[in-house]
Amino acid sequence: MFLPAQSSIKKALVCFMLLILAGCSTAVKSANTVSSTSNKCPDRPEGSLSSDRVKSIYFGSQTVKETGVVSPGKDQGYAFEANAGQRISYRTNQNICTWVFTPNNEIVNSTNLPLDGKYTMQVAALTGSTTFEIEMGLGELERVSKNYTFQSTSANSSAPQRYQFSSSDFPKTSCGDPLPSDSRDYPVTFYPVFIPYNETNLDKARSLFCQDALKVRRKDTQEIAIQVASFTNEEKSKDFANFVNSEISDAEVGQPTVRTLNLNE
Repeated sequence: MFLPAQSSIKKALVCFMLLILAGCSTAVKSANTVSSTSNKCPDRPEGSLSSDRVKSIYFGSQTVKETGVVSPGKDQGYAFEANAGQRISYRTNQNICTWVFTPNNEIVNSTNLPLDGKYTMQVAALTGSTTFEIEMGLGELERVSKNYTFQSTSANSSAPQRYQFSSSDFPKTSCGDPLPSDSRDYPVTFYPVFIPYNETNLDKARSLFCQDALKVRRKDTQEIAIQVASFTNEEKSKDFANFVNSEISDAEVGQPTVRTLNLNE
């Protein structure tokens, strides 16, 4: 006569246990969520790096600048040759994580490379999908950041165009591209490189880069700025702006200017 009561008790115990298990499951999910959204890079990459996402780069005596997109499960890798005792330097303004692996697939815990051979730098997104830009080189960052070899792909050519600027070639009396001497080359478009105006920046621009740098009013922003140089190729202007950024911050390419042939000039 007490069986119905015992059955009810058993059902209540089962329900109670299910509630406990559900709570534990929820707690585990919450813990995983916190881990995956942490703003700190882990000691080791959580994702694998597929071979088709590894690009070989060569430093030589210059730094290399690369751009890419990383997202959860899609890391980017850069493979490079180095010798024991060399120092890997890199910098980026994006919120990404980086690890450097030795030829033995061990993580390098300092900037000094311990072995001869091929190293791999793995880049991952800290959160979500991230478009990044990274500068890399062998040597002290302050030293190598003054020499740049950047690559840009032309729409009319399958081969990349290379624009190289070395601090050993500067300062110059005049920077930038001259006006064409052939009338058939007009109209021509120039892409100016600007830095913020102040007397310190003007002195540095003239002493380190271009002695003909001048104070101007920008047509795009109407602000007073310093025009360091102007080129007829937009990619070249962007690369030169990055080169100037090694010494003077906030260099950028301004609005292009179209020059027509003036017979009175």
